[in-house]
Amino acid sequence: MAGGPRTERAVWNKFALSPNIHQEHEATIAAGPRAERAGWSNGVLVVLSALLLLIWASQAWSQGNSANRLDHTRTGFPLTAVHERVSCESCHLQGTFRGTPKDCVTCHSPGSRRATSVMPANHIPTQQSCDTCHATTAMGVGWKSISFTHASVMPGTCASCHNGINGVGKPAKHILTTLSCDACHRTTVWQTTAFNHTGVVSGTCATCHNGATATGKPATHVPTTQTCDACHSSTTSFTAGVLGGRPANHIPTTQACTLCHTGVNIKPGVMNHSGITTGCASCHAVGATGRAFFGVTPKPRGAGHIPTTADCSSCHKSTTSFSGVTMSHAGITTGCASCHNGT
Repeated sequence: MAGGPRTERAVWNKFALSPNIHQEHEATIAAGPRAERAGWSNGVLVVLSALLLLIWASQAWSQGNSANRLDHTRTGFPLTAVHERVSCESCHLQGTFRGTPKDCVTCHSPGSRRATSVMPANHIPTQQSCDTCHATTAMGVGWKSISFTHASVMPGTCASCHNGINGVGKPAKHILTTLSCDACHRTTVWQTTAFNHTGVVSGTCATCHNGATATGKPATHVPTTQTCDACHSSTTSFTAGVLGGRPANHIPTTQACTLCHTGVNIKPGVMNHSGITTGCASCHAVGATGRAFFGVTPKPRGAGHIPTTADCSSCHKSTTSFSGVTMSHAGITTGCASCHNGT
């Protein structure tokens, strides 16, 4: 209420300190007990009325003060967290309200209104607004509770932040590379990368695949001084696409080693005829004795085989057994006795 304490004192003087109160009391004493009781009741009513008036005056003053309080959300800059606890004049200089800046950097920069809370020297380099990552609720814990966004970060510029000073950098045991982080890593997680071998120079596999930085040769690996890529042609698997490194007397084949050699040792391999439909005689000799290859001598046609120039696969359909064949007489019109001779 306008007037405040002055109005309250006036009310008290009117009802509690009026000379009429004393006159009524003296008249009550002269009138005896009945009049005294009536006078006492009237005095109580006067005091209660004064108290009620004081309460009403206090409530009216409080309501008037609340009605004058500013709803800051109407300014487009709602006060949250730490901003609720700072004094008005920290932002509104010299009592000026209109035109107060709403962006973070105007206040939170050296020499500004809030120079005590500014971007530190080791902050990641950025032109983004503070509130792109920071929230006012994090101010009380030193701005550390952030939600970083890589939006608008240019590809290939990871190391400008991820250098071990501004942000997490490459550890000491990281594989040797001049590629940008995002060639292999995603922006959501460092681990479980999809390694990109693009640009890796042939013959340099062991600079990473040494058993410390990346998977190296196991103890059961074939003894060799060859580089990894002399045999391993795949960059996604060590057991797939293993080529090269075969001895000169190996069975002729263009298949990967791992098609037959599936164990930890080279010998013995388990012959896999997958994809072989013709050309059996290139391994299975036509003569009586077999042709020796590295680690294996394929079964020959033998001396007791019927005379023929047809390919083995014309009659032999199984790659696990030579018995149980179905003779194919296709193309034979004469010379039956050369086979059907009783022996």
